Amino acid sequence: MPPLSIGLISLGCAKNLVDTQIMSGVILTEGLELAHSANSADIVLINTCAFIASAREEAYDIIEEMCRHKAAGKCRAIIVTGCLPQRYREKLVGRFPLVDAWLGVDELERIAEVATAVGDSSSSSSSEGSGGRVQSGSGDPPTLSRALSKAEGEAPGFGGQGSPLTGSPGSPGSPGHQPAQVLCPPFTAESASASTSQPLPTATAYCHSSSPSAPSVASPPVAPASPSAPSASSISTRHAVCPIEPLVLVSDSPSAVFEPRLPTLVFCNPSYAYLKIAEGCNHACAYCAIPGIRGRLRSRTKGSLVHEARALLEDGRRELNLIAQDVTAYGRDRRGGPRLASLIRGLDRLPGDFWLRLLYTYPAYLDDELLDTLRESRHVVPYLDVPIQHSHPDILHAMRRADTIPIMPGLAGRLRARWPGVALRTTCLVGFPGETETHFRHLLAYIKEARFDHLGVFTYSPEEGTAAVGLPGSVPEEVAQERMDRLMRAQRRISTGLNRARVGQETRVLLQQPAEDGASWMARAPWQAPEVDTETFVFGAPGDAQAGDFVTVRIMESGPYHLEAEASG
Repeated sequence: MPPLSIGLISLGCAKNLVDTQIMSGVILTEGLELAHSANSADIVLINTCAFIASAREEAYDIIEEMCRHKAAGKCRAIIVTGCLPQRYREKLVGRFPLVDAWLGVDELERIAEVATAVGDSSSSSSSEGSGGRVQSGSGDPPTLSRALSKAEGEAPGFGGQGSPLTGSPGSPGSPGHQPAQVLCPPFTAESASASTSQPLPTATAYCHSSSPSAPSVASPPVAPASPSAPSASSISTRHAVCPIEPLVLVSDSPSAVFEPRLPTLVFCNPSYAYLKIAEGCNHACAYCAIPGIRGRLRSRTKGSLVHEARALLEDGRRELNLIAQDVTAYGRDRRGGPRLASLIRGLDRLPGDFWLRLLYTYPAYLDDELLDTLRESRHVVPYLDVPIQHSHPDILHAMRRADTIPIMPGLAGRLRARWPGVALRTTCLVGFPGETETHFRHLLAYIKEARFDHLGVFTYSPEEGTAAVGLPGSVPEEVAQERMDRLMRAQRRISTGLNRARVGQETRVLLQQPAEDGASWMARAPWQAPEVDTETFVFGAPGDAQAGDFVTVRIMESGPYHLEAEASG
């Protein structure tokens, strides 16, 4: 009997994507296979997000889709992992009886064990393999069915995935967010022939060991993904039953720290990767459910991070994006251990031409030592993602972010003075309980004065178990939406002016992929983070250009949400 094949669907933020990558490494190392899509898999694995209502609805929709897929006899089992079972395990088993296993955030490395158990328990399943299966040692690599919250026609400078420090990755109507757009979709018989979604770039494997001195391990060879998913008729018929009670593996208090030591697939554009430096969060923001889902802060070791970064660079990645719930909290859980500045210095000593970028920083932790380290780095791009959430002291106090109140006046100016040329991204949360028109106007004036390069705006989403639930002064949804729109209009004018000022400048950009017009490349400048910010369209790139190449360009045209440039050398 051929080994079980597993189809991956990853929802939510980049941190969740890293968790999916970790599970892919375990799956391959334990001798299982990764399928081209959910349509060709014995087992469907859905890694979920559950921060707010819209994220949960997205997850529910996809779980229901896959349950229909199983009921039609098109897969053997379904496993749901991540934040949704971590937060709602008691409620989910009855709602989705066709799901075979629920795994919390601490159970990533048990995925192969669980997949084998639920696969073997389906004694009535067909022994015939389904079409489109990918051998872990040969053939084409899987593509990842990743649901990205990128709305059609989005204004990139405003939307994108929200910082976890907001507790609000988005809400219905938020800029840059909508119900799931699945890029390599979970096919059903009805949708398989109708899908026009574009897959993510193909996965590549890199080898990583948790110990810098550990011997290298050969990664399974992986090649490009199949251009099309198999038809529904090519999938073996299986009975849609759970012959045993579903497995529920969810810890009450997440405490694991994952130090990847396996051949791992990277489901990103070939030019960059995410480096998750910590798990959990010690902040107690009133609106945020993350500490209750992910647990307290647990930093990875500096040695393992430097070693993984080296492996990613050797794999050809040219940009490493450091992520965590709060990257500036790195090391604060370990008395006397290295902090973020020390980690940056360690990463900076790695050889090669590459970029480092920090995402998800906390304003109160951006001290002078850290800023100086970032400014003096050979590899860190001048860019900071600094979610402020609000500017008015009353609202910050109610949000339990009082430690940011003293630094809010002049924050952007201080950062730019200490680090000349730095681009700033922030996020704001409007409609928080108690926010009056006066509070909002304070925030609007603050944004106009600070002139952030990129802005994400989100409306408050009440989350059970958080301190903000039940606070007086509830803001009507339509009022919160109108305030978000006003901030977006103000930022559009700011972005237009900032981009216009870049016309005529020369800069290096990192090529991402050929644009749809066939005449240009989509690229990013140092002030543009992947997935959440604007892009630069490059004309006249060398004929042998590839994703991951650095190219010097001159900015020729600008708009609020994009730039056009000519290659100049």
